[in-house]
Amino acid sequence: MEKNHITIQAISTATINGNKTEDSYYINMTSHGSSMELSSKNSTIPIIHSELPNTLTYPEKEIKKDDTWITALDKFGNYTSDEGSTNYNLTYVTKYECLGLKTIYLDAKYFDCIGIKSDTNFTLNTATMALNKTIYVNTTGNTLGESWVDLKGGFLVKSEYDTKEIVKTDYSDLYEEIGLEKLYRETPINSHTTYELVNIKKRVMKIN
Repeated sequence: MEKNHITIQAISTATINGNKTEDSYYINMTSHGSSMELSSKNSTIPIIHSELPNTLTYPEKEIKKDDTWITALDKFGNYTSDEGSTNYNLTYVTKYECLGLKTIYLDAKYFDCIGIKSDTNFTLNTATMALNKTIYVNTTGNTLGESWVDLKGGFLVKSEYDTKEIVKTDYSDLYEEIGLEKLYRETPINSHTTYELVNIKKRVMKIN
């Protein structure tokens, strides 16, 4: 049995306290959008945030231009990075709108696509263990953008998103021993992310 999987390149630019940064990474995904692997030279890959624009949920009916629908999610999980072990809780509500059909030209190929606009309000709470202390981060924000999905294969061809968020970091547990009972930092972040299809491969699934 053959199963397609695709590679998407993500390029993200962010403005934090007036300073601009750029990050690039690759996401290996199933053709239906489930992330299988992330690779980047940057150890702080936005593992959780990458789920927001790539999670496209369709209604159980045919859709046409100007149709709208809403989905919600409450997800718990954990991951490990150079910063330590992190538990997270991600909740969001997304309003979708069908933009209709469009031919996308990408890397010398044409793709007949359907466009999906999404408007997501999200809250992300994380707790990271470092040096036997816990750093708590609360992030609230909005992600607005659009995705273009291949009509035949159902895979993401291209998407573009703008995100505005407020990140509140609680360092109180980390610095409690030196007498700082309450230590918080609040950081506004504005970012722009583009995703483009790099390649499509077929895996042969063996059935015993």
